[in-house]
Amino acid sequence: ASARGLLDQKQTPFTVRGKAYPGVEIHATAYLNEVNQDWIRRIYYQYQILVLMIFLFVWIFFSIRTKSMPKNIIILVLVYAVIKVFSLGLFIGYRLRLNLVMSDIALLSALIGTLMVNYLPFTSRPSALKGYYSYTPGSINRGSQPSGVGAPAKNSNDECQIQCVLVTEQFHVANAEASGYELTTQIDWQNDPRVVAYGQMTKNTSSGGAWQEFNIPLEYHSLTKKPTHVIIVCSASKWGDYFYGSDSSVLYLDDFSFEYGEPTVR
Repeated sequence: ASARGLLDQKQTPFTVRGKAYPGVEIHATAYLNEVNQDWIRRIYYQYQILVLMIFLFVWIFFSIRTKSMPKNIIILVLVYAVIKVFSLGLFIGYRLRLNLVMSDIALLSALIGTLMVNYLPFTSRPSALKGYYSYTPGSINRGSQPSGVGAPAKNSNDECQIQCVLVTEQFHVANAEASGYELTTQIDWQNDPRVVAYGQMTKNTSSGGAWQEFNIPLEYHSLTKKPTHVIIVCSASKWGDYFYGSDSSVLYLDDFSFEYGEPTVR
């Protein structure tokens, strides 16, 4: 039955480079697989989904932090190769079959989603920063009152402050010697050419332990510059950079979001 002259040569799913298998060998293999209960088994879909979710999470985790298209592609290829090797190992070791079509679709969907998040331009301009705060000011009992900056007198209520700034580059600020950092805590938010919009809120009264909504309008310095970064600075003691304030002031914040409308230009 295995003679080529009888044309008893059949293709199988494991045919390599057109090499056919003798029909008797195929029947014998099928019989032995049945007797030994040695056959290919499909992994339950819930386990396949779990495995794919783990691989997708790893890829998305690294790709979101990589703002480079070539690096994203390299990460995708590496993850795809690991999935293929993992699938091959399951098949050789346990005769388990992983649905690779599902993995292809999942990786392609994740690639499209990541590219949309990282590379699609965002052209809207927020008009205000919205959120909730709860503030309990203490009496100012630390430091010496700085002059010329409008700081309240000693034993007055402390002041909290929330600032929101849209800028055209990433800021590196420090108040001590550090390579690559601006040695200042007094950036001129109103006149610095890197600032596109600025808004701030100052409070010196207690919210009574309750959450209160705040809305900070953003004043644009220019509608032609495009901001690339947002800076949000919150402090329970507005004058903390002068080491002046209260050691008992408490500020809680939650649920920040941007509102969009007609931007205000100074």
